[in-house]
Amino acid sequence: MAKHKLEEREIASEFSCAIEAFTDFRADMADGILTRAEDIIARAEGILQIIENLRMNMTSDFLYDTVITSSAWPEINAGYYHRFKDHHVAQGWNTIWMARLRLNTVMYKQISRLLDNQSEPDHEEVDLLARMNKCQEEAVEAADNICASVPQFFPPEDDQRLGPSPRTAAMGYFLIWPLFTAGAGELTSPCTRDYIINRLDFIGTEVKVPQAHLAARMLRDEVDFENWMHIYHVF
Repeated sequence: MAKHKLEEREIASEFSCAIEAFTDFRADMADGILTRAEDIIARAEGILQIIENLRMNMTSDFLYDTVITSSAWPEINAGYYHRFKDHHVAQGWNTIWMARLRLNTVMYKQISRLLDNQSEPDHEEVDLLARMNKCQEEAVEAADNICASVPQFFPPEDDQRLGPSPRTAAMGYFLIWPLFTAGAGELTSPCTRDYIINRLDFIGTEVKVPQAHLAARMLRDEVDFENWMHIYHVF
């Protein structure tokens, strides 16, 4: 039992380090400290490595099962969803996926800058294009994983392991910021964005959380993500 608690503390510490590094990275970009594409990419890759190390060292309590389904439930996006130990674990993973989404999107844009500045095609361009495609894939995957966490909070009626459970405003609050982040992602697919808007409106109506309707409206209006980061404080 003591060993398990120690592992939890270590994971919590590594998690805090990853979030702090991500926060500092965003601040340095906003303050103009980080401007060179190469430096931005290197910092982003370093934070992604911290997150990957955290993921690899997680104990079984922090892992999740993925359920593949062909059922057309409104709670499900892309034909699968995740089952976590509890809501707190789901929240932790959503934080990781939000960071991965933002970091890969930033890298995608910075690699695009490097490509635009190249005078003629060469082997480096091929490598950059491959990295750019990988960033896009990982950003899309992160957004889809956030969507796959929705049934943990609002489970399908047929999932006996997750549901039924009382729907509360707290469950809705836990999802608003991750869903908004995924929906505002520049690389998120239109289909996934439509699902997110639908779920936010559902949360706003079902558990009476008006902030969810606000987030859905912002996504419909395509409000600039970076200029509205402060919206987090109303959630």
